[in-house]
Amino acid sequence: MTIKKAAVKINWEEIIDFQEINFKNGINKIGLADLVIVQNVRDNNLCLYSLDKHFELMSRYIKFARF
Repeated sequence: MTIKKAAVKINWEEIIDFQEINFKNGINKIGLADLVIVQNVRDNNLCLYSLDKHFELMSRYIKFARF
């Protein structure tokens, strides 16, 4: 497995959309850092490896690659 390095670019509109999706589905207390991570994983076609429960919850409604 290769670990890719990607520049972090913040897309505020997409982050706001993600947070709205979370709220509509009863997912609260997702931190800004987690939202930025998910946005960058999607935008850079990366796969996220994490045991953090927030990513598991978000992956039910926001499509992004998880390992």
